[in-house]
Amino acid sequence: MFLKKYSNLILIIFFVFLINMATLVHIKNTEFPFISFFHKETVNDFNFNELNFKVSLSQEFKERVSNDLGPVLQDKKDVFFISSVLAKYVRSHLFHKSNTIHNVDEILESPDEHPAICSGYSKFLVSLAQAMGYEARVIWLNGHTVSEIYFPEYGWVLVDTSGNLIFQDKDGKYVSLLYVVEHFEDVIPKRLVVESQQSNISSNGYIVFDDNDVIVVIEGPRLFDFDIRTKSPKVLINYILGKEDVAQGIQYTAGGRERLGNYRISVIALIIFDFFAFIFFICYLFLRREYPAACGGDESR
Repeated sequence: MFLKKYSNLILIIFFVFLINMATLVHIKNTEFPFISFFHKETVNDFNFNELNFKVSLSQEFKERVSNDLGPVLQDKKDVFFISSVLAKYVRSHLFHKSNTIHNVDEILESPDEHPAICSGYSKFLVSLAQAMGYEARVIWLNGHTVSEIYFPEYGWVLVDTSGNLIFQDKDGKYVSLLYVVEHFEDVIPKRLVVESQQSNISSNGYIVFDDNDVIVVIEGPRLFDFDIRTKSPKVLINYILGKEDVAQGIQYTAGGRERLGNYRISVIALIIFDFFAFIFFICYLFLRREYPAACGGDESR
């Protein structure tokens, strides 16, 4: 009886629910959360240092890293040696688990290994590299997070610490993430930490480096409070209203790839749609209560 009486309203609610679910799926597949970024279509523009990659590191962290790694890396120029030393240090302090690092100082404060996902591995590697004087940056892919370290003789070099990988071209040159993505069939993966057996280039069966849809560099200063800021209602409201960026980045796409957006516009549109849908529901129920016959209800009250 209830279903028959409110069948129209139930259909409308179901329709609104489907629109919300479809929109959220679209956002998940095509948009990065809470990032306002510059879009670049050429490699040179993408690699131009337009963002501030510098992570805010404490003096204690820099001194500890310098004491641990300085004697090993002093005067070393070999790209693989430097990358593997940094990667081994990261992997000796972290283990893969669904968690997020908020403060790199905490990693060195205790001898225990700390849980982290690929983004945590990448953030920690960039922190180590910058503490040792190298230019480094964190890059988000669609489904994975990696790091790049800048070496003058090579340019940006991809270092995937959680996947335990670095890549070379056929001539033995260590290459950037963009090169790997665009020449995936031609590159040669090399394990960073030799004694480790983990060497992954896939995520849930999806090869993350093979023609990835989007590459976004995230700026340094907000890397470690990014997750915390996205949980702040005030920050999120300001973000939706366009008053504050949770993070900034540079997006790169090439040849036929879809340019991706961020959540702000979609979230605003969905909120407006749901607001008017809610008003419609209230009006529908009110009119049905006041004028049941006109709404198809029982004329006898």
